[in-house]
Amino acid sequence: MTGSGIFNVYRMTLAIVFGSYAVVRTAHFLWHWQSDTRRAGRHEALLRRFLLTSLLRTRLRRFWFDWVQISVLLAVFVYLVSLQSPARDWGLPAGPAGRVGSLDGGLADGQAIR
Repeated sequence: MTGSGIFNVYRMTLAIVFGSYAVVRTAHFLWHWQSDTRRAGRHEALLRRFLLTSLLRTRLRRFWFDWVQISVLLAVFVYLVSLQSPARDWGLPAGPAGRVGSLDGGLADGQAIR
């Protein structure tokens, strides 16, 4: 295995491990928060009901600019990831030079950029 191959395996392993950990911890927190507020007192139950109804009544028209901004930033992030990683690993199109992950304008190995 070459150096870049080991790096890709390490990167993907970290992404899987920490991504799974984040999902499990978030689900665990939400599950316990839900169960704690269910058997809580009157004030906590009112707070929970208020939070849930507030989230359900949120109007998307108020936050349209935030949604657009998040979408643009996500598109830029996906584009940058596609430039940095091999297309065959992520299923994304090749970089701007036509070679996978290439940013040097398609120069052959050993040629200098002038």
